[in-house]
Amino acid sequence: MERIIKMAEAFTNAFGAPGFEDDVLEEIKKYVSEMKWERDSINNLFVYLGEQDEKNRQFF
Repeated sequence: MERIIKMAEAFTNAFGAPGFEDDVLEEIKKYVSEMKWERDSINNLFVYLGEQDEKNRQFF
């Protein structure tokens, strides 16, 4: 539970005004660094839980 609280605090304190979400994405990547992740051309961050396919992709 402590990890979730710290993660939520890090995400909400990161500057993320529209068009300037890089700080938020960098915070998220700290927590998913051991997982497969990718960003698309409009800065969506996708994290894969398990095998890399559509059903295992989580959107941030």
